[in-house]
Amino acid sequence: MFKKLVLVALLATTPWGEWAIAIPAGLLIQLPFGLTVAAAFAGNLIPVLVISLFGDKLRNRLSHWQEKRQNKASKYLMRYGIPGLILLAPLTVGVYVSSIIASLSGITAQRNILLHVFALTLWGSVIYILYILGVEAWTLWT
Repeated sequence: MFKKLVLVALLATTPWGEWAIAIPAGLLIQLPFGLTVAAAFAGNLIPVLVISLFGDKLRNRLSHWQEKRQNKASKYLMRYGIPGLILLAPLTVGVYVSSIIASLSGITAQRNILLHVFALTLWGSVIYILYILGVEAWTLWT
């Protein structure tokens, strides 16, 4: 089971894996839902930690990349600011883009990590609640 949890966590660290792929993959390989969400959360948080801690070094090297990605995230950024972008990141631009944009915008690594932990916890809880409701509905239906 440990290998499966590591697989889910590693899948969640990739920009294309995150929540949308890692959680269903964990369920497909028959991991318990709670452990799957925990592994996906941990894996999803790793890039945020790395990007936040090395944000100053990235700032100089990624200014061109930021311009292209910021256009994608700009509607959320303009409307909700950095906290809103981070909160919506798991549903919109992903934690890679949101954590890089947040780091490049100058917020502290501690605040960037804290906001991402909150967003990932919130959306993990939402997914968990929807899963439980879906299982209950399926049980009542069958």
